[in-house]
Amino acid sequence: MLSFQHCASVTGFNTGRTVGDDAGEVTASLSFANVPEFQENEDVEEVLEEVVVPLFELGARYGVAERIDVGLRFNSALNFLVDTKIQLVGDQASPFAVAVGAGLGGFGFISGSGMMLNFQAPLYTSFHPSEKFAVYLSPRYIGQFGTNFEETSGMLNYFGANTGFEVGRKARFGLDIGYFSLWNEAEGLNSDILQLGIGVKFRFGGAEAEAGRGF
Repeated sequence: MLSFQHCASVTGFNTGRTVGDDAGEVTASLSFANVPEFQENEDVEEVLEEVVVPLFELGARYGVAERIDVGLRFNSALNFLVDTKIQLVGDQASPFAVAVGAGLGGFGFISGSGMMLNFQAPLYTSFHPSEKFAVYLSPRYIGQFGTNFEETSGMLNYFGANTGFEVGRKARFGLDIGYFSLWNEAEGLNSDILQLGIGVKFRFGGAEAEAGRGF
């Protein structure tokens, strides 16, 4: 039986800044991921080949406080992620920003064998030389588990990072590159994911809207 083990969203398009109190943004992106395809046997799973999968993703973030926001996103592979971001360094006008995050995601239809879940722990860093340009680097760990693993198979681990840039103010266009290593010691799995995407963000509310700043 064939299955895809890339069941967690690894899309980026996130800087170290939060969106700000009572502000928000919506994001749409199109990515292409080079992902491993596995053959499931009785005692072992092995990588047969790597395939390129297109992914369309929609997301939204809302600022519940000046340095805290919450987000939701889902994509065409039926992955979803609910997460939060807390900004530790800088504010919405700082040239350098750092934030930490935490998220819980899922994928409900893997080979007919039940729900896959994952938890994510990213670190967001970004540099903003102007209000219309930003570059970012975001390392991230993801732990994936679920009913398609037997009790002895352990957790599928992801570790990697997203990097990219954004251009614009209220409407932002960006390029995102993600690379993640995957491993599972119990099953002897060792592979990787490379994902390249383009996206657009639309910001609303908050201090920028009140100040009447343009695009």
